[in-house]
Amino acid sequence: MSSDMKLKLYYFDIAGKAEAIRLALKYADIDFEDYKFKDGEFAEMKASGKLQFGQCPALEVTNHGKTTILTQSGAILRFIARIAPNSGLMPRCPVQACQVDALVDQEADAFQSARCIIYRSRFGIDIDEATAQKCKDKINDEVIPVHFAKLEKIIELGGTEWMAGTDKPSIADFQWAGILPAVRQGWTGRGSVFDSEKYPKLANMLKKFEELPAVVEWYKNNEYKLWFQPC
Repeated sequence: MSSDMKLKLYYFDIAGKAEAIRLALKYADIDFEDYKFKDGEFAEMKASGKLQFGQCPALEVTNHGKTTILTQSGAILRFIARIAPNSGLMPRCPVQACQVDALVDQEADAFQSARCIIYRSRFGIDIDEATAQKCKDKINDEVIPVHFAKLEKIIELGGTEWMAGTDKPSIADFQWAGILPAVRQGWTGRGSVFDSEKYPKLANMLKKFEELPAVVEWYKNNEYKLWFQPC
């Protein structure tokens, strides 16, 4: 990473989609400003066109006097891996790197249906609360468990306890470890959907991740803030 590069992460004062990015930056020992929106600031930034897709997290990168705002959490994680090539966040082997990429993208697939119901107004879904609850029940009973079961097999085949079978945690581990604590506390509508006994390898990965020195150090001064009522 260039010594002239300055990073500013924009997000709300919650964990959400930014937590993986915060932790990856900390793990890679990259200085950054962790900026939390104040009232009205997100709407202003969105209206200004600074956010490419009107979404956050957003990472403002200033390098040699030029400022660029990056969006999409997966893309930002890949950017971090590129500017910190010695961190191990992305394997040098192109085959293994592709496996890491696939697992980063798979997080979106696994929770796509849940996000559509939880944030249904954003997706143009007009249903009442009772119907939404039926959808959440079905998602937690039939959709998410299938994804978790597949992850169990993937971690087992990898043989290292990390998501993609890497020697060190990759951005795939950060992507999943950023959201799994919220899943465990009921973000998808049922905390028990992430059952440590049913998915021991996934639970072990999260435990191992939370024991990383950089992660432990981060949470000495920061909190994993929920944006929903635990259940």
